[in-house]
Amino acid sequence: MKGNILNINIPILSIVIVTNDRKEDLRNLINSILKQKSIDKKLFEIIIVNNGKEIIDLIKSYEKKLNIRYIKNDKNLGASKGRNIGVRNSKGKYILFLDDDNYLQEKFILKDIVEKDIRLLEENNEIGAIRYATEYPIYKTGKRIGYKYTVCELDIKTKKYYDLVRNIELLRKNSVYFYLNHFATCGVLIKKEAFEKINGFDENMFVYAEDIDLSIRLWINNYKVVLNPWIIIRHNETPKKRNNLWREYQMTKNQILMLYKNYPLFLFFLYLLNWLTIQSILSYKNLKQKEPNISFLQMYFEFLKGAFHAFKLIFSGKIKRKPMSYKLWKYIRFEIPKENIKILKEKGLL
Repeated sequence: MKGNILNINIPILSIVIVTNDRKEDLRNLINSILKQKSIDKKLFEIIIVNNGKEIIDLIKSYEKKLNIRYIKNDKNLGASKGRNIGVRNSKGKYILFLDDDNYLQEKFILKDIVEKDIRLLEENNEIGAIRYATEYPIYKTGKRIGYKYTVCELDIKTKKYYDLVRNIELLRKNSVYFYLNHFATCGVLIKKEAFEKINGFDENMFVYAEDIDLSIRLWINNYKVVLNPWIIIRHNETPKKRNNLWREYQMTKNQILMLYKNYPLFLFFLYLLNWLTIQSILSYKNLKQKEPNISFLQMYFEFLKGAFHAFKLIFSGKIKRKPMSYKLWKYIRFEIPKENIKILKEKGLL
């Protein structure tokens, strides 16, 4: 990075958070940001985009402590459009997306992001985004009993590699960056320039799969996506609201749109067949654990409704295709683990 990033007059990092009626979760997240150590608060700004009920009282309580900006939408515009609004109103060169139920349990996360990851993005033009590992809650009979790490959506192909990535402490001690085929946005740092180049999130995707679509479009536009596993962001998601009929509708619609936009046509049809058959059964099995009164026919109706609305958008001409080549698909689907194993060997971890 040219110069010293600590000697600037405008924020280099914009933290974009879309919220919708999770006031206490949002309060906990902002408090965790407020507790960050060894970082000048002038280096970052927080942009809250509110899709839900008014929370101006909460925002005002932090105005003198943090560089916080607030945008209230008249209605729920969804995650994709909400995040796009946040980025358009940002000043930073880099964007950190957080969900309102995230929590920064470690006190030096923002310091490391600014001093290490932003420096990496400055020095490496090929990398467009850095995803962070996530700590998810474990629930039993509806009660949170603990947390577990995940190293995001790594496409794992060998047992040896699988065992190693689950040992999060080993990866953290050795500061190993990995390539990712896609990411979730509950903790991802992205170059604003790259985000704008690919036109941000697809606003036809209200929520769910919009982040997978974004990360794949980064690859298509010659940006690499990597994982930083030694920064872990807690995701305090609740057991409910995540697995319901509305979610199945949104996920089906958006997965079809994502496949149509980004995949070679013959792969689009293969994945589509899988999504509406095998994936529907797996989704029902998962849904049944949360909502035992739901029938398969009820859920599959939402699948079909999602598919219908996806094809309605496709046939309307609103969804533009810019598919990746078969070679790129093969690389990000099968060869990224080989690249990561090579990295591990170079580090002497294999």
